[in-house]
This record gives sequence, structure tokens and C-alpha cells, in this order.
Amino acid sequence: MICFSPCTELKFCHLLPNPGPCRAVVPRYFYNPKSNRCEKFIYGGCHGNKNNFETLKDCHYTCVGKWGNQGRVQKWRPTSWNEETREIDSSPPPTRSK
Repeated sequence: MICFSPCTELKFCHLLPNPGPCRAVVPRYFYNPKSNRCEKFIYGGCHGNKNNFETLKDCHYTCVGKWGNQGRVQKWRPTSWNEETREIDSSPPPTRSK
């Protein structure tokens, strides 16, 4: 990412993940501003938006600004979209008992 001083926030990092109208199954990553993490989603292969990264590292470098401890990936579930508030529900997934 090239950034000129002062660095401005990348607004596309706040877009919802958009799989696009095509039907391919391409694993990708998007930045979730609520969790401040990059999360997996399935991209259909065409259109969509700029909040769509081939690698977790690219997503973090672009939208989080660093690479390190935040490399954990969470899967995005379509059910996490709240139609009423029009926001992503970033509640953590239930933990499994060992």
C-alpha cells in the first residue's frame, strides 16, 4: 500500500463483504471493522467490492496496518448480518468444550 502523509482511512475497508453475482467458490478475506480483524468469506468470482483480499496478510497490511498477533482468522457467516441495524454482528462464535 502506498500512503502519502497524512495517511487517510481507507473507506473500502468498511464495506460489507460482497460475494458478487457469480457462482464460483473462491476463499477470500475481508476486513471487519467491528472486530478489527480480517475474516474469511466466499467470493463468487466477479464484481463484489474492494474489501476483498486474496490473502490474510494483504487484508491486514491494507486495513489493519500491521501484521502480527492479529493473524487469527474467523469465518464470516452470512447469518451474522443484522438486517434491522444493517450492521455485521461481530459476536464471538460459541466456544467448544474440550
